[in-house]
Amino acid sequence: MGHLIAFLRSIWFFILLFFKARKVSIIFYYPNHFNRSIEGNPYFKPLIDVCKNNNIPYLIFEEPDYKLKYNRSTEAIPFDFVYAIVVLVRKLKSSSSNYINLDKKIGIFLSNNVLSNLIFQNFITISQSGLSLFRGINESAKLFDLQHGIIYSNKDSYFNSDSIVSDNILKNRVNILTFGPGFLETLKSNDKKGYYLDYAKSIGFPITFEIKRNVWNSNILVSLQFTSDHSEYENNTMCESINNIILENPGSTFYLRSHPRNTDKRFLYRLLNNKNAIISDKELKTDLKSCSLHVSVYSTTIFEAALLGIPTLILNLPKIGVNFFKEFSYPIQSVYISDFVSNFDLYSKEVNLWVRDYYQKFDPKTFIKLIKK
Repeated sequence: MGHLIAFLRSIWFFILLFFKARKVSIIFYYPNHFNRSIEGNPYFKPLIDVCKNNNIPYLIFEEPDYKLKYNRSTEAIPFDFVYAIVVLVRKLKSSSSNYINLDKKIGIFLSNNVLSNLIFQNFITISQSGLSLFRGINESAKLFDLQHGIIYSNKDSYFNSDSIVSDNILKNRVNILTFGPGFLETLKSNDKKGYYLDYAKSIGFPITFEIKRNVWNSNILVSLQFTSDHSEYENNTMCESINNIILENPGSTFYLRSHPRNTDKRFLYRLLNNKNAIISDKELKTDLKSCSLHVSVYSTTIFEAALLGIPTLILNLPKIGVNFFKEFSYPIQSVYISDFVSNFDLYSKEVNLWVRDYYQKFDPKTFIKLIKK
């Protein structure tokens, strides 16, 4: 479904909502670039299945992202119409330095007209999208942010420079849902004020992997981190480091997996000049099924690969991303693919044991308990 059809669907839904109330327990909200599988947003699917199996009423709102080419969901309600209003007001009020208060005011405005018939008790988002807006829409609702990336000690979306909880979380009274006790402990131990003691819980990892790689082959998955979050120098440094690995190992095939938010293909194309490098546009679990080694500077895929016993060769580049050895005590520090070939069984067992503290199985009972409190 294209953006135009989504926009028309959005207008129609919110026109109907204006005349007839919708009361639900949960609103799920996410940017559409999280539609990363044939089933849509894989992070939300297990949570939505819990709602279906327990007769918990819900709505799914999908925020448009017109810059990235991801499919629109047929199950979610396009938020395009309301989002257009939000973006317009933001531009008209561009002089405002406090985006949190501005989005809250927009939310209050919408709750008195377009969304006046929208009734909900819980709001669950990912990547902290829409938090201030929906806090303005419903001051008494419980707001949750589901982890999707790496949580580490100085990540600015969770902490400011003084190890104080970030404003977006603190001022909106947001509950953080983590993949496992390791990430939960990172939040609690680095929080000077103790906010996360009450506002962070572990519900487990809501994506399942059904395969396990237990023999070595020469297929290597590379998770690329070329995004606008990094400077030209940083992106170039990562590119050169990965290119050297590819050149040094002509007998291996490297499957290059772009970051979901990457729009600049220059560095990817540079790597594809190597005959043993191939771009992959498959689902992550499909890529992992065909590979026995993972290479990255830093990535959540390091954890997801470890779930299957697939070790990662981490390119430790100072000041780029997060240091997995320091933050998470990643057990394999070798930088030579030959070491992974010789010690594959040992490395596979070590990373599979290591990851269990950070990624645990999704717990539906804990999830239900949190939303029904």
